[in-house]
Amino acid sequence: MVDTLLSGMQNQQQTVATDTSQLSSGMRFTTANQDPISYEKSLSIRDMQSGITGSLSALDTAASQLGMSQSVLSQMQPLLQRAQALAIQMSSANSGTNSYASALSEVKALQQQFLSLSNQNWEGKPLYAGTNTGVSAAFTMDAVGNVTYNGNSQNQTIVVSPTQSVDLGANGSNTAFTQAFAAFKNFSGALSSNNVAAMQSSITGFNNAIAALNSLTAQVGGTLRSVNTQKASYQNLQTQVAISLSNNESADVAKTATQLNQANVALQAIYSELSKLGSISLVNYLK
Repeated sequence: MVDTLLSGMQNQQQTVATDTSQLSSGMRFTTANQDPISYEKSLSIRDMQSGITGSLSALDTAASQLGMSQSVLSQMQPLLQRAQALAIQMSSANSGTNSYASALSEVKALQQQFLSLSNQNWEGKPLYAGTNTGVSAAFTMDAVGNVTYNGNSQNQTIVVSPTQSVDLGANGSNTAFTQAFAAFKNFSGALSSNNVAAMQSSITGFNNAIAALNSLTAQVGGTLRSVNTQKASYQNLQTQVAISLSNNESADVAKTATQLNQANVALQAIYSELSKLGSISLVNYLK
């Protein structure tokens, strides 16, 4: 009987220790030997969490770069629209040499602003140089307005997962840039030579550049919206995975507290029985 009581005491003591630990930590297990199957499941869930965190970080980076690109492209549009308005104005019969000189000064300023925006950096690298981000500037312009593109035609991409990447979709070889710089140069040359016919041709050049820029801006904006949608999906998945991990690891406080109370009651009963047996043994010894 004593052996049975001692075995029961050890079992209840183990239960008390386990339940006390679970209530203290809030975890059903902390080592593999406590629950091998659940432990392996937690490792798998945590691997998934790590992947989701990495994907969200990549999507944040993509959204940041796309957002900057969209903002820069949007700032370019008024410059082309103003140059186009000047081309229309200077093409009229009422304009003269003085007007041409004044317009030329403004067009060159607009051209410089457009060049500056085209050479914007993101995280210290040219935004529109494609994958050739080692150059100091995506575009350079000589004294007579010839613009050289120093990047390449490959769009930058950001890896989101082993099976997914985001194409950032804008580099300086796009017609939005080539047509804009050509329109600025042609219009400046027309103003310098008082060539009204060339000024009229510049209107078409700016029309084409504006259309191409609008298309590129819309493309970048569409990719940004897609990235934000993907972020929302990953964030929802992140929440669901966190719940799954909690369900797998977290102790059932109410259930565990009840078990602990029952184990303590059982343990006290065993102690009482052992105490009685000890007293009987002592009386028999004294006899």
